[in-house]
Amino acid sequence: MHKPNPQSQAQALRDAAYASLQGSASTAEARALVDAVCARVAAYEIEHGVRTNGRGAAQLAKLKKATGAFLADLLVVHSGKLPGEWVYRSLHAKSFTGEPISYRIFSALWQALEGLGLIEHKGRVEHWTGVGASNMVAQRWASRFRATPALLALSTKHGVPPAKSADHFTMELPREPLQKRATSSRNAYGQKVHGKLMKFERTSQTEKLEADVRELNEFLSKQEIDGGIHQGYVRIFQNGDDPAFNWNMGGRVYSQPGDRNYQELSRELRLKMQINGEAVSEIDIRASYLTIFLAWHDVQLDPAKDPYAIPGIDSRDVVKTWMTATFGKAGKPFTRWSAEMQAYFQEKYGAPLDRQRYPVSRVKDAVLKHYPALAQLEQPLHGRVRTWADLMYVESVVIVFTMLDLMRKHGVPSLAVHDSLIIPRSKIELATEALKARFRWVTKMEPLISITPEPT
Repeated sequence: MHKPNPQSQAQALRDAAYASLQGSASTAEARALVDAVCARVAAYEIEHGVRTNGRGAAQLAKLKKATGAFLADLLVVHSGKLPGEWVYRSLHAKSFTGEPISYRIFSALWQALEGLGLIEHKGRVEHWTGVGASNMVAQRWASRFRATPALLALSTKHGVPPAKSADHFTMELPREPLQKRATSSRNAYGQKVHGKLMKFERTSQTEKLEADVRELNEFLSKQEIDGGIHQGYVRIFQNGDDPAFNWNMGGRVYSQPGDRNYQELSRELRLKMQINGEAVSEIDIRASYLTIFLAWHDVQLDPAKDPYAIPGIDSRDVVKTWMTATFGKAGKPFTRWSAEMQAYFQEKYGAPLDRQRYPVSRVKDAVLKHYPALAQLEQPLHGRVRTWADLMYVESVVIVFTMLDLMRKHGVPSLAVHDSLIIPRSKIELATEALKARFRWVTKMEPLISITPEPT
């Protein structure tokens, strides 16, 4: 019998998807599955003395709702381009405050499902690291759950194959579509740890930001999107613990669910999507961060030239990688080809980065000569040094307002992929002009635009 690789198992646990408990069955097959599992749970409670009497109608309705929500999380994780197994959920009672499923109902549900052999549960996961002769906990994660083979078989028997479960369950739109997060960090293993969610005071500014995302979510929920999963946006602002934060850092919209949505697909797969039965195109802002940074210094990129074609460096891929690292690291021009950047280059371009042919110092000097304004990366602008979070914010304003314009003025749906938009192919011209207009409105400069596939 094959034994799972302990390292792979640990990674799978770390990569668990969040169990939002906001899903529900949307097909007859899924509803029949929920009914069958709910009936087993209710019978288990009586048989094992968890309850002396059966649940009343109101309690059964709550149990059924919780069962459908949990099954949605447990099964949908198996679908999409990057299927997984595990989901996580804190079992602290406070984490259920204000949630659609109560702590008491969920506790009873998961324990019954475990007793029935339908789920596997791992308590709080601790990631240990050695420091000298002693060990320490580097990070802790919430409880993990996954469907057992028995539950996966039962689901398939009811006509809900786990790999296709996203077609049978619907997730509610995000109830909190505006997030403020603390600055990201690195753990003891050098892995990026996303900044913690921060509470924020509700003001007219936050209400407007949130209302815009809700409006987009409601509009897109009424559109037919095929070939990719999208269940609403959350707009995430970063560096919320920065003294200069004023809802002006980060701000991208992220499609839900967070690890199986259309934004995680390759461009090739995204271009196979359809919106309301129509083929799509993708409109990109080329060299977005470079264009924005130069705009801050009153420099217009030449729309007729490749922004990554630099005299003295015969590889645009190397130049683009240097730009990506420079704007991503924030604060100063990139000066060392790290192992991380070498791996990035290999994965993105399918060839190793030739460090001898392209020493980073030569690339840096050539780029700074071509774009002298980049030498000011470390210099304050309007009172402080600007970072990737400021660049992302400007980009996000352009993208979000273009989506709102297309929706409000023309009834046209669009989907964001950070610095690009997926739009119905018949609306290429309209969407391109809307994107250019918003870019000029924000930066006072003309953007470089590419369209895939190119219009005929």
